[in-house]
Amino acid sequence: MIVGNKKYSEADIEKNIKDNPVIFLGREDLILLTKNSKQKLNNGTHIPDIIFRKKRTKKTIVIVELQITALDRNHLYKALEYRDLYLIENPGSKVHIYLLATKIKDRHKILVKNYEKKGFLTFIKLSPSMIKNSIKPKTKTKKPIPIPIPIPKKNPNSIPKKAHNLSYINPNLKLDSAKTYSINEISSILNELPTSPSISFEKIKLYSIEDVTSLLTGLSTIKIRKLIKDQKLKAKKLGRKLYISQTNLAKFILS
Repeated sequence: MIVGNKKYSEADIEKNIKDNPVIFLGREDLILLTKNSKQKLNNGTHIPDIIFRKKRTKKTIVIVELQITALDRNHLYKALEYRDLYLIENPGSKVHIYLLATKIKDRHKILVKNYEKKGFLTFIKLSPSMIKNSIKPKTKTKKPIPIPIPIPKKNPNSIPKKAHNLSYINPNLKLDSAKTYSINEISSILNELPTSPSISFEKIKLYSIEDVTSLLTGLSTIKIRKLIKDQKLKAKKLGRKLYISQTNLAKFILS
């Protein structure tokens, strides 16, 4: 699969999925079952691409089958066979299948939708943006060059502003309409609330849309999505979900 100017093999993308299940599967609750080798089934005759388990239980398993072309019949039924074998070898377990491919043919859509309705299979279209988001940029080490010490500029996040959107704000924030706040101050207040960010991605605290509705009273999910669409509230897409960074949420409160 070619992304930008680089060609990625199935093994490359498998590694990215193992490292970033949130981006590819939209799941934050998974742990890789085997880190150094692949899980083998039926005495080693069947080897799924990736197997995760849920963090809080060893009985719920996620099998990932990857295809960097259009999903074919072989991969579909192979994944179903892995599920059946795992259930035979591990009675009492629950298994969910994720099929990742660049596209799906019409003749396979009916079969996949049928299994999705039964609740144990999910098809996800593999996109170049998923791979781009999962790649950590390489940092080049350069020799230090002596430069004059610049006069420090004020951090825009520390410049005080008034909180204009008080009608949308949770009373627990205890904001004073007569007082000015900086973005950093609003972020600190958000940290003290019971509703915490859903995830932390690259050291950035991210709130889901559901988190924001519980933080900002008066804003429904529909209103939040409209604000994002109108670019009044900036959001980032990870997997299938939209997330708002703590800084962007603070900026919106002070907008």
